[in-house]
Amino acid sequence: MNIAIKKLNERFESYYYSRLYLWITGAVILFSGLFALEVFAFYYIVINLVLSSLFCKSTKPAVMLVISVVFAVSYKHYPSWNNPSEAEQSFLSSPFMVGTIIFLAVICAAAFTAHLVVYKKFSDVFVKPKRLSSGLLFFAVALLLNGFGFEGYTIKNLWFAAIEAVAFLFIYFYFSGTLSDDDSGYEYFCHASAVALLIVFIEVSVKFFAAAYGKDIVNKNDIFLGWGISNNIGVIFVLTMPACAYLAIKTNKSYIYFSLLALGMFGTLFTLSRASILTAVGVIAATVTYVVVKKRSDRKKIVSLVGVALASIIIMLSVWGLVPKFFDFLIKTKMDDRGRFGLWEIGFEWFMKSPSFGVGFGYDDLSFSKNYFFGLITFHNTPIQLLAACGLFGLAGYIVMRAQSIMLFVEKPTEARFFMAVAVGALIVNSLLDNHIFYFYPMFLYMFNLIYAERDLNITVFNSPLYIPER
Repeated sequence: MNIAIKKLNERFESYYYSRLYLWITGAVILFSGLFALEVFAFYYIVINLVLSSLFCKSTKPAVMLVISVVFAVSYKHYPSWNNPSEAEQSFLSSPFMVGTIIFLAVICAAAFTAHLVVYKKFSDVFVKPKRLSSGLLFFAVALLLNGFGFEGYTIKNLWFAAIEAVAFLFIYFYFSGTLSDDDSGYEYFCHASAVALLIVFIEVSVKFFAAAYGKDIVNKNDIFLGWGISNNIGVIFVLTMPACAYLAIKTNKSYIYFSLLALGMFGTLFTLSRASILTAVGVIAATVTYVVVKKRSDRKKIVSLVGVALASIIIMLSVWGLVPKFFDFLIKTKMDDRGRFGLWEIGFEWFMKSPSFGVGFGYDDLSFSKNYFFGLITFHNTPIQLLAACGLFGLAGYIVMRAQSIMLFVEKPTEARFFMAVAVGALIVNSLLDNHIFYFYPMFLYMFNLIYAERDLNITVFNSPLYIPER
């Protein structure tokens, strides 16, 4: 019986640890995003989560599901005023879909718990020390105390903070303790990120050229998918491009992954998101610098990089005449702040109303904030957002969490952690012009980069992916 179970486990692991699984999952997610097949995609995700949780020692197959599930939401069902069909707009909030999502969420929770039981990992998740645990817990407390003592306090403050804190704490503690590979598992994550990048590139390309068809210019307001607007889309490219760069350097198929890196840059341009374009250029610059400095003797990688760069330049020159149409928004807007400076001034005004713990995420003083589920998610700058909503205590929690995460990259650096640092650094810079750390899909990619960075550092220091404190 034990032999039969062991062979069954080996077969499941052989599939779920393979790139075939990643590409099949990517295809399901993509077709759902393009053709509004959310119900099928959600069931596919949950079934594979259950099977991989029960029959795989490592939870790395779940990583692909977690980082890509949101991309399955189609433009057709985007819950926005931009969607002309009220019936389609309300699909995700219909009683049928709400019931389906709750049902599947319960199964997911059971699957996550079952994995801990079957593979006896409660200790790894809840007991064994972790490098980032104190900083993340401090940040979670700082979020939960948003608006404390302010006269305009509302229960929405606690509700929003609890959702945020539970999300990043769950990702960190659960996957830190259950990614039980002997190595860091980062290469698998990079392949999953590459698939995610390609999914988003195809989705945004379809939307971009649809927005351009029959029109004089492409309007930035027309660039949105089922799961987010242009800025949300752009940051996904920024977070997945470093993984492609790492695979280009690590594997023998440099030309494929440098090509994906180039697609990420083109995809970012299609979003018309200036912050994402700037940080994506930074990712490209970091990659080119690393190759030139560290890999200049590797002729194959140099040739691949130069070849992809030349091909990209040729493509851009061939469509140069369409630049005024495609990128009218960027040409006219240039570096205009588009109201950000005014928002930042308001943020500091709100901070001064309650310097210690802020006015809270649910503070609803201005009319523009009524357009958001929670009032105070609109300042386009994470430090100012935290000062306004959580005060000095919230910013202190963020700084402590950030300091701990930076230490992962400066202690005994490795090639893998360099590219994780590029991804994390790009998000930090991007978040000076937006609030991506509060949105689940970039948050998940960001947290997984930290998890793999910690595992890589532990292997470098202790020859083990788990942290071994000094005695």
